[in-house]
Amino acid sequence: MLKTSFVVSFLALLWAPLASANLIVNGSFDQFEQTPTRSWSVYQSLIGWQTTAGSGIEVGKYHLYTNSNPEDDNPWVVELDSYNNSAMQQTVQVEQASLFELSFSYAARTNRPNDNIINVGLLPLSPDLASFNETKRSQQGWQTVSYKIWLQQGAYDLELSAGGISNSLGGLIDNVRLIDVDAPATPLLASLALFGLLLPQLRRRGA
Repeated sequence: MLKTSFVVSFLALLWAPLASANLIVNGSFDQFEQTPTRSWSVYQSLIGWQTTAGSGIEVGKYHLYTNSNPEDDNPWVVELDSYNNSAMQQTVQVEQASLFELSFSYAARTNRPNDNIINVGLLPLSPDLASFNETKRSQQGWQTVSYKIWLQQGAYDLELSAGGISNSLGGLIDNVRLIDVDAPATPLLASLALFGLLLPQLRRRGA
């Protein structure tokens, strides 16, 4: 029983780096310098994020904007058409060249065309990496968007911005992630380690 517990603990340690591999700080927008006292507020800066254009970053509870919660265990989401179309940016540091996956949850708040545009840039790689322009009726809830990108070692600025009609209503964002998908195969190493731990027991049973 003790050996089994040791194996489980050992594997948990090996898999732990995968659970913390997101290079984005506060990608779920649930970290605040001060506990919010309102269900929504507009910020010039958040932990990990900085306003680069417009009035600021609106962070609010999802039920104010849409009927469904994105795949997340907290209620906070971002709307970048706060008082007007705004943009936010975060600088991330890539330690070594690798293949990364950039992903986030996106939802449209209104049914008006060109009212829910979200633009994505990753500088200096591309100022116009992607753009989304849905309506609440056409999309019907949240969707997870992801891109595979090869990044060299260095600093990158991820910028998310609102576009289209500037009327304080717009596209919604949550669960921003940048994950190294070409990292060493930790699960494989864990499997080999597990096999190495169990092999003596298998030999004793077969003896």
